[in-house]
Amino acid sequence: MGELKTIFQNNAITEANYDFSPLEKNIMYMMMSQIRKGDEPEKYYFISVNELAQKTGVDNSYVDYKNAIERMMSKIITIHKDNGNILQTTLVSSAEYIKGHGIIELGIEPKLRPYLFELKQNFTTYQLELALILKSKFSKRMYEMLSQFKNTGILRLSVLDLKERLSLYDPKKKIEQYEKWSAFDKYVLKIAHKEINKLTDIKFEYKPIKTGRKFTKLEFHIVHTPYQVQFDFKDEDTEMFERLVNKFGLRKDQAEKALQLHAPAWIKSQLYMIQVKKANNEVTNIGAFTAKILGVL
Repeated sequence: MGELKTIFQNNAITEANYDFSPLEKNIMYMMMSQIRKGDEPEKYYFISVNELAQKTGVDNSYVDYKNAIERMMSKIITIHKDNGNILQTTLVSSAEYIKGHGIIELGIEPKLRPYLFELKQNFTTYQLELALILKSKFSKRMYEMLSQFKNTGILRLSVLDLKERLSLYDPKKKIEQYEKWSAFDKYVLKIAHKEINKLTDIKFEYKPIKTGRKFTKLEFHIVHTPYQVQFDFKDEDTEMFERLVNKFGLRKDQAEKALQLHAPAWIKSQLYMIQVKKANNEVTNIGAFTAKILGVL
């Protein structure tokens, strides 16, 4: 069985203000799980519709993904930088749908790249598979926030600060959703408490604190227990497609044709041979050589 995949996320994103739906968050999680130190600025990331459905148990349609990504490309993520500046940016810079394969190619907005790649300190870790299976968008965001403090075991913040992170409070317009404590507790906190405690490696309790007659602060007590269940599903076509494009220099149409013509096991054997020849300086243009070997010139 495969191990749970850990996502590393800059605290600035954990604490940022943005409003993503559950599907949009899942797409974000799948992108972030593929990021590696040393990735080239022009690298693209590939999402498998089939793999995401297997991991979440939710079978979204092609139109659902298209609409979700369109929204992601227009939604602003607001980050409060250490120097006092405020950065407003998007996550996704481009999207291309690979016809017939259930694969979506996504590009990352350049302004956000430092918060995804340069993780030397001040970062949050959480488990991809556990974040994916949470249903509520509030549960997903709170799982990230609580994971930031799983080592210290306590998180204190104001109700308005939490609501701002969850896009339930606009500090400029002073517009607040779930203004009544009972509604906020019922539709946000209790749902997150039930889902996170049941489905993830985080268990938490929360204590609301009053100022006068109004609840103004929250104190979360967090217990982290490594999760024992493991997930081993991996979409082979998507993994192979990503390797052919990003590591072996094929065009996307060539990678698509290769997957149509050949079995993944045979392609793997040829890629190993190509890597050996490349290491021995027998190949100068790896893209052209790979295309010739796979018959997709």
